Amino acid sequence: MLRELRLAFRALVKQPGFTTIAVLTMALGVGANSAIFSVVDAVMLRPLPFRDADRVVMINEHTPQFPLLSLSAENYRDVCAEARSFQACGAFRNTTLNMSGGDEPQRVTAKMISANMLPLLGVEPEIGRGFTADEDARGGEPVVILGHGTWQTRFGGRSNVIGERVLLDGGPATIVGVVPATFRLFQAADVFVPIGPFIAVQPEDRGWHPGIQALARLKDSVTIDEARTEVAGIAARLEKAYPQTNNKTTMFVTRARDVMIQGVRTALLVLLAAVAGVLLIACINVAGLLLARGLSRRRDVAMRIALGGSRRRVVMHLLAEAVLLSLAGGAVGLLFAAFSVPVLVQLVGPTLPRADAVAVDMRVVLFTFALALGTGVIFGLVPAFQTVRIDVREALNEAGRSGMSGGVWQRRARATLVIAEIAVTVVLTIGAALLIRSFARLQQVSPGFDATRALAVEVPLSGGKYNDDALRTSVVDRLLERISGLRSVRGAAVTTILPLSGAGATIHFNIKGRPPSGPDQYRLAGYRAVSGQYFQTLGIPLKRGRFIDARDRQGSPHVIVINETMARQHFPHEDPLGQRIQLGTEPDPDPNFPYMEVVGVVGDVLQQPDAEAKSEMYVPYGQYPDAILRRMYSNVTLVVRTAGPPSSAAPSVRQVVREIDPDQPVANVRTLDDVMAASVSQPRFRTLLLGVFAAIALTLAGIGVYGLLAHGVAQRLNEFGVRMALGASAADVVHLVLRQGITLAVVGLGIGLLSAVAVVRALNTVLYEISPWDPLAWIVSATTLLGVSLLASWLPAKRALRVDPVIALRA
Repeated sequence: MLRELRLAFRALVKQPGFTTIAVLTMALGVGANSAIFSVVDAVMLRPLPFRDADRVVMINEHTPQFPLLSLSAENYRDVCAEARSFQACGAFRNTTLNMSGGDEPQRVTAKMISANMLPLLGVEPEIGRGFTADEDARGGEPVVILGHGTWQTRFGGRSNVIGERVLLDGGPATIVGVVPATFRLFQAADVFVPIGPFIAVQPEDRGWHPGIQALARLKDSVTIDEARTEVAGIAARLEKAYPQTNNKTTMFVTRARDVMIQGVRTALLVLLAAVAGVLLIACINVAGLLLARGLSRRRDVAMRIALGGSRRRVVMHLLAEAVLLSLAGGAVGLLFAAFSVPVLVQLVGPTLPRADAVAVDMRVVLFTFALALGTGVIFGLVPAFQTVRIDVREALNEAGRSGMSGGVWQRRARATLVIAEIAVTVVLTIGAALLIRSFARLQQVSPGFDATRALAVEVPLSGGKYNDDALRTSVVDRLLERISGLRSVRGAAVTTILPLSGAGATIHFNIKGRPPSGPDQYRLAGYRAVSGQYFQTLGIPLKRGRFIDARDRQGSPHVIVINETMARQHFPHEDPLGQRIQLGTEPDPDPNFPYMEVVGVVGDVLQQPDAEAKSEMYVPYGQYPDAILRRMYSNVTLVVRTAGPPSSAAPSVRQVVREIDPDQPVANVRTLDDVMAASVSQPRFRTLLLGVFAAIALTLAGIGVYGLLAHGVAQRLNEFGVRMALGASAADVVHLVLRQGITLAVVGLGIGLLSAVAVVRALNTVLYEISPWDPLAWIVSATTLLGVSLLASWLPAKRALRVDPVIALRA
């Protein structure tokens, strides 16, 4: 075999044109597969960085309004205390903190974790230790565990960092450990702090969900189905015991990996199927090239066999050529993948789980060359066997007709390959057209505000430093006053939740005089606090009443502004202005939850571009009514309308914040155009990739049709010359060639359309306001493919017209 590989290498070097085309074709197919596999491997195939990761599960709640919901503090305590299916049960919560002292202040991503979380996951700190039970309790000593990246960048990777103190949200915390570089609790975190003190101060309200995520490890003798049954039973008991808060609330158990990838599984599988189609088309093209090359070498092969060479030896030689082409294509494809993977990760944005683990590593290299070797063998065998299936005597006779054309069977084999190539291309093209149409619809959706010349700047006010309401409001007022006075600024406001962020509080409320008759009548709405000029700065239209303004401060009558959807859903046949709303499921005399008068109705603002607007209410930031909510959503985001390019105002805004509080970090500075682009990052990612793959498939399919017809025309030049000498017109010759190409295209199109009927249903979950049977997408795809096939057929037909009948007759 080594000898055959050496001979094959020499043969391929002698034909650089053929070799280059074949290698680049394979590189397109293999490289695309390697790039997508690197993402799929990191997100879906690699085990989570936990011990026995398949036995780590997550417990969530389910209600009619929220299919996937975090646990309330009380429900978390009960399910972990009662369940006997788990070795251990712990909690974590995603948050952000201000880290200051020493280096420049910065906003860091943080995970609140229970003291048993690291042992539960089987993770040992790289240095130091984990949290103790005392530290994970109310009043415990403030401690912190550093993420590996923070340890390296901020503390220089020093081993003596244990025992040092840092300022987190203005309060000192002692460093007790550093997690390993490979550890990620779903996403990487800069620091870890105990969750116990946070849980201890939560209200005794099972309907309050502060983002507590419960993880558990199954006992060795317990299956996940048994755990699901037990947890469902606990949820049923809690529903009976607490009907007001747990009405229709169930709990379910899911493997941690499945929870992590549920939002991207379908999109990744669609892309994986698409690149498999591209690879199939590339392999078909290379197989067609090898068949054509085999026809041109028939006399050479016949000579070898006539001189005593075995057909098996010839097959080995031809197969060695195919394998070398595939491996060379794999090597070039690997380079393509290495350059494209960072672009893929950037395109999909932060919504991709474990994005920082996506890389072209040894697993991807092995996959690439295994794929290249496998495709080389599979798609090299057919051309090799067809090349040696010859009549030696006829092949040695140069005048033999089949010695020129390769015989009917070989022509049919190449035609079959081209038909298969067209069929796969049809499926890819229809899929890409559907996603493009869906994305175009998504882009046309109005977000409900004006994103042009607007800047968003997060100012995470520390809950420890700014725990006084008057102080927080004073700082916000000073920020807005200073920023509004800048020359480049036309308006400024703050909000606790930015539009299109996909986040925020959803809170129960009741209407004065209309208490709910039971849990089934509880009302929910989105909730955010905003300053005066917020609606004007964002260009959110006023429909009725008035906006929030400077008069709405602490001590003045409590007011609220609602959106159109909330007015339509909860006040369908009455004037919403003047209605009084209170937070909470039922009327409560607690002064922390005053009734708020509806003074305005504004237009709907989307929180997700592919979801309908929901009920939302806005309260004045100066009247933010509940201390728990202020702790939960301590960040404020400055929204700044600028006279010129928004990015030019960013340095001035940063400077104002620094002058007011030198220890206050500024985070996530971006334009609202960037916010809108980020909100559609996943649809844009899959649409762009599938569109690129479809374009590659169309190109390869066109090359396949052209190659088949061009080779056929080259073999039949004398025939065309004789036809023309006997009176055939140029139109007759062109029609003869075009008919063959269009026949291939129509047959392939028919098979592809039938295949697409069975395949496109999988896209239904990722399409926005577009049916999988959208006629425009199907018609455009079919027309485009026919056009490409017609063009690919016309070029060989033009060559047939240039035949000189006199020269043909002499030959």
